[in-house]
Amino acid sequence: MATSNGKVEKVSKFEALKLLEKCRKERDEALHRENALKEKLRQYELRVRSTEGLKRKLKTLTSDNKELRKQVKSLRTQIGLESSPRFNGKTTKDIINDLHEKEKECSSLAEKARKLSLSIDNLTSELANTITSKTLLEDQVQSLQQNLKDMTNNQRRLLKLWEDKKAQREQLTLPAITQKPAQKPSVHKAVQTEMSISSSQKLPVHAFETKPFSRDDDKKTVWDKHSFPTYGNGYKQSCWFIRKVICWRAAASVAWAVLLLPPITAVFVILSRFSLLHPIQTISECFSLLMSASTVFSFILLCGVILMVGFLNLEYYTVIPTIACSKIALLGQLLHPRQFVSSLVHSIMGIIVAWCCAVTIGGRYETLGYPCTQSEGSPQMCLNEYHLILLLNGAFVGLSHSLLGVIYNMNYVSFHTVQQYKYLCFKGSLPLVVKCSTTQALYSVRNYVVVYFFLGYIPKAWICKTLSLHLNSSAHPLDSVAGLLDLSLLFHLWISATFLLFTWYITVLLFRIFITEVCSFPVQSSFTEDAHQCLPKVLTDKQPMILKFLALQDLALLSQHSPSRRCEVFSLSQPGGHPHNWNAISKECLSLLADLTQRLVAYHDTVATNGRAKSLSTGSERKTSSESSVASGTDDPISPRPTFLMKTPASVFARSIVGGPQSPLTAPFTPDMDSPFASPALRRLTAPVQQCSPWYGTVQSPHVMRRAPKLWSTSTDSLFNGSPPASPASVASTKQESSKPSLLAQFLQNRKEQVKHFLAKRVLIMYLFNKLPEASSQALFADSQAHIWALEGLSYLVQASFSEDQFGVVQTTLPSILSCMLVLQEAVDRHFKLPHASSKPVRTTSSMGDSSYKTLRFALRATLKTAIYRITTTFGDHLNAVQLSAEHRKRLQQFLEYKE
Repeated sequence: MATSNGKVEKVSKFEALKLLEKCRKERDEALHRENALKEKLRQYELRVRSTEGLKRKLKTLTSDNKELRKQVKSLRTQIGLESSPRFNGKTTKDIINDLHEKEKECSSLAEKARKLSLSIDNLTSELANTITSKTLLEDQVQSLQQNLKDMTNNQRRLLKLWEDKKAQREQLTLPAITQKPAQKPSVHKAVQTEMSISSSQKLPVHAFETKPFSRDDDKKTVWDKHSFPTYGNGYKQSCWFIRKVICWRAAASVAWAVLLLPPITAVFVILSRFSLLHPIQTISECFSLLMSASTVFSFILLCGVILMVGFLNLEYYTVIPTIACSKIALLGQLLHPRQFVSSLVHSIMGIIVAWCCAVTIGGRYETLGYPCTQSEGSPQMCLNEYHLILLLNGAFVGLSHSLLGVIYNMNYVSFHTVQQYKYLCFKGSLPLVVKCSTTQALYSVRNYVVVYFFLGYIPKAWICKTLSLHLNSSAHPLDSVAGLLDLSLLFHLWISATFLLFTWYITVLLFRIFITEVCSFPVQSSFTEDAHQCLPKVLTDKQPMILKFLALQDLALLSQHSPSRRCEVFSLSQPGGHPHNWNAISKECLSLLADLTQRLVAYHDTVATNGRAKSLSTGSERKTSSESSVASGTDDPISPRPTFLMKTPASVFARSIVGGPQSPLTAPFTPDMDSPFASPALRRLTAPVQQCSPWYGTVQSPHVMRRAPKLWSTSTDSLFNGSPPASPASVASTKQESSKPSLLAQFLQNRKEQVKHFLAKRVLIMYLFNKLPEASSQALFADSQAHIWALEGLSYLVQASFSEDQFGVVQTTLPSILSCMLVLQEAVDRHFKLPHASSKPVRTTSSMGDSSYKTLRFALRATLKTAIYRITTTFGDHLNAVQLSAEHRKRLQQFLEYKE
């Protein structure tokens, strides 16, 4: 029974599981059906919604259709279709057909317009050709008129000569002898031989020559009739570019500075009088102060100061910086009379601006004297030391600005690599002006406070004695620690100095922006009166330098971005067919590059340690003319030299042996080897080699040998004019002609040497006379911006000539251009191997002085290499057909193979 019950229980559990599984399946199926029904319901709802949306759209369209029908009906009523069934107007179909016809007519008119434009272009080209031929004919007519004029003058001269000779012959005829007509020799009127004209009646040789027509002499005489003042840059105001361009640009910069003065003054007033406790009251007081009579008078004085600053900018600006190569040279610049006048003017202008600031600030700074009561009880005028310290602060800041302008070359005007609009350039430089004015004012006030602490009693006593003022014994003196620690006083000193420097710096910045604006010169002119303003003529002018720099900048820009002006450069003159434009431009650019090469060679020959610099001679071997021989680039003929020095091949560094007046060494580039301030190592290396020395003559050891002259030891004159280097015979003849100096000269020379050696032992003298590390190299490349533009202009023109030069005018000077660039490349490479030449200076951004000239040598080196690569990549293997020397061809091959 128990077993049966267990089975029943097992069967019931199994059935229950089956039933449970069945229920689960039914549940899952029900859930699945429910989800399917839900999805169908959702789709149905979406359809219903879309249907309702379509119904709404249909309803909207129906209403719109009704409105359109109403409008059409009203329109038909207006045009008479509804009121009159016999209306004969156009239907919609007719209107559509008319529109199609109008479209066809428009297309036909457009075709006719295109044909007319083509005919207009043809007529324009024909008109241009006609104008060109007319210009040529006018030139020919002008030349013929000039020839006719010359022939008329010659005819008049001949007739006058004939009348004079006839009168002389009649006077010489004897009155007692009557000439018979039969005895007169018969001479045909049309043919006269030499025998038929007496020797006294012969015309001069140049009687029938015609002079070329030129107006340059007339222009010079006209300009010379006027006398103009001489500017500080070394040229006369009579230059057309100064009168027509530079003066107007300077005037525009001053005008903008004056226009910016009111907002700057307003900001200064607000900052000097602002109070955190009463801001609204302060602003209202500031606005009322700006409208007062004292502020207007101060503004007029400030405008006068701005005008004076603009005049000084125009007077002292330069595009080539003045670089002092030693401390004594810099001291000489600071103590120059011209700089003394500039410092005095800046100090006076600083006092004027400080007085305007004192009047504007008001309060205790307003007046120089105030009524006070002394111990005696009588009223007196006492000195207001707060007003005095503000005036002296302006004078000190003006003096500091003038001196720092010399130290930092603030009068140097540089040209930006990337040309911008004047507004963008001013906007980008404005934060720098604010920074420089605030920091420089802070440093100036710091130095002024120290100076006033020690020397403030001197101007105080002088002012009191001059103006009969008294010192208030009850007031605390300001030339003390407690008086100078007044924070309000220090703030007003700093804000007034910042206002002064900011207005001056703004004027300087605007002057730089306006003066360096791009100026476009015509390549050639149709009128002879404007020939002196053309680019080829302007490039050859030496003064003013700003004109030459702007012309070179224009040349670099036109060579890159102006195909039409390049065509004018490559064009030929009419009549004659000569490339005068290209010849003048290329000649001037090559002359600039050759001049730089010459300076580099002379500088390297002076400081090189290969035994060819001026040697230190002693006793009777020393000549008094040794300094002049080194300055001209020649060697001392007394010092012994090896015989193989003259057997080097011709190359770049040529001016050391054959020197002349065309290659002078300037003072900053000529270190004196005889000076006691020269380095001992350089003196040992440049000492003369004695004949008994093992270093003289042949080499004694295969491993140790004296440095012989390198490839750059002969004359570059042979490179440019084809002349051979100087022969050893000429050097030997100069040695034989030299004579020994006299005893008096020897005595004076020995005394001079003793004084030099005595001064060389003094530390201060050595500090003043020692050369600055990079100054000589910077001075050597001071004007390299002109050479950079010359390189860019030449290289871009040569590159463009490959496809634009129709007459091949560039190909005639291509060997000279390549030779000049390769020679300059070798000279620059040699220079950068010297000490301090390859070290880049640190740029300072705390001064308004432009220090871009310190890195010009690096820009020149990069531009030179880029220019050569530009030519080689354009012409490629065609350069193998150019006639070059073997050395230059080898160097050029490195550029062709991109190995340089």
